[in-house]
This record gives sequence, C-alpha cells and structure tokens, in this order.
Amino acid sequence: MPILERHDVHMKSATIAELRNHFSGYLRKVARGERFLVRRRNEIVAEIGPPSRADAHADSESLEPTLVEIASQGGLRLGTGRLPEWCLRPLSGAGANLLAAVLEEREHGR
Repeated sequence: MPILERHDVHMKSATIAELRNHFSGYLRKVARGERFLVRRRNEIVAEIGPPSRADAHADSESLEPTLVEIASQGGLRLGTGRLPEWCLRPLSGAGANLLAAVLEEREHGR
C-alpha cells in the first residue's frame, strides 16, 4: 500500500467542490493547524495545511537578495525609499495640476 494511502486513513479530506463552496471555513481550520487531503474524482490531488515553521516566519528581508538579482538583470527597479518631490507638493484644482506634475516628472527624470 503506498504511503499516501496509509496517510489518508488518518487525515480528513475534501473534494474540490467542497473546498470551493466552503473555502473560508476550511481556511479557518487550516489556521488552527488542521490538514486536509484534496480529492478530485476520489483521487488525492493535493494536501493543504498550515505553512511550515520556516515559511510562517519568512519576512520581506528574505526577498531582498532575489529582488536585487532581478534588478541587476533589468527586470525591475529598486525604490530608494523616498517619495519624489512632486508627490510632496500640494495639488489644488482639478486633475490638470496632477497631469503637469506627472509630465514634469517624466521630463526631468526620477
């Protein structure tokens, strides 16, 4: 008997339709630590449960090396952490001043 089938004996399961119809309820149970096998036509296709400890404690700092690498390849531009001057100037009137500020920003660079 495959391990997954033995594992199945002690774990709750749900069909895809049940998950779709009661998703919030299943997520509440998962948040409390429960795990579920997901079945499609009585075949196990997935397992859902709470994240591993490492995943649960991951933060944005763990993304920084990846973002730096993508930026070095030209895939994105890292922010400076500062807002551009035009964002700090008060705007008045209709959207014309905003448009002027955006066009000025484009003309003079970021």
